[in-house]
Amino acid sequence: KNQWCPSAKINVYKLFIRSQMEYGMQINLYQSSEIKSFERTQQLALRIAYGVAWNTSKNALKRLSCLESMSCRNKLLNARFVRSLKQKDFLPAAKLYYLKLRKRGSLSYDWKFKNCIA
Repeated sequence: KNQWCPSAKINVYKLFIRSQMEYGMQINLYQSSEIKSFERTQQLALRIAYGVAWNTSKNALKRLSCLESMSCRNKLLNARFVRSLKQKDFLPAAKLYYLKLRKRGSLSYDWKFKNCIA
């Protein structure tokens, strides 16, 4: 906890913890209730990495570490996945994914990232 510099801790978080949390985010847009647990885990990791108090601003920690919120990351990964499916229309997985979206009624996406940090 005290021997590594904060940037090394953030890199370890990005490589090992966040990659595990992002597994499957490409194919599923999570609800806000589900994203909250991911956000809490990310905030805990950032607070430990920087060694700051619990009342430190969440946005300040995200900006300092150059990380997006998990809801924004979920939308970005999903958008990349949908774009790759559109480029490969011949795949059976693409057809199944589009059928799933039609059932949910969410085939039209609004990619305005209101909660993303620039």
